[in-house]
Amino acid sequence: MEILGVSCIKGEIHSLLTLLRLHTKWATNSNRSSDYAMNEESDLIVAFRNLNEYLEGYYDLKEVDCVNYIHPFHQIIVSEKASGPLTSAALSSLSKFVLYGFLSADFPRASEGINLIASSISKCVFEETDWESDEVILMKLLELSTMCFRCDASTLLTVGAAWEIYSTCLSIRSQYRFEIFPLKFHILTCLNVAL
Repeated sequence: MEILGVSCIKGEIHSLLTLLRLHTKWATNSNRSSDYAMNEESDLIVAFRNLNEYLEGYYDLKEVDCVNYIHPFHQIIVSEKASGPLTSAALSSLSKFVLYGFLSADFPRASEGINLIASSISKCVFEETDWESDEVILMKLLELSTMCFRCDASTLLTVGAAWEIYSTCLSIRSQYRFEIFPLKFHILTCLNVAL
């Protein structure tokens, strides 16, 4: 299970790296006028490569620092430069990690990890494209919120982080007035689990 966990995280890294290379804002371009701009935009690619190298020596996921494999995905979710598809993919990755039990209370720095995911939920930004794509991201935020309250590490959430998740769910509901049963279901589930 642990070896599969490391392999799963590596698979998510490769998927995100592919998307980052295809995304024009993150791809390196030799015609750019400023080395600083090129370095700034390739920071995420470097972060994912470093994470991949960091995971090389691990076979047991219980020895892996949670923050190390959550942080690069968090960076995409909170980045104003990230497109909807990038944000959506990063949210899916974090959901997999939580769903598959890669964030257990006894893992190294699990408390920081679960609170970093909570921060990803409350500080998520993305370029709006079309309503259907944006709606998918909102649903993924709500699903990840629910999973955070249900996972083994949920007891490590700070009161502030739990409140931020709760507030984000309510904010999505009040800002986006669309009538979808699953959306209402996810918000109610989130609130019931939290209470």
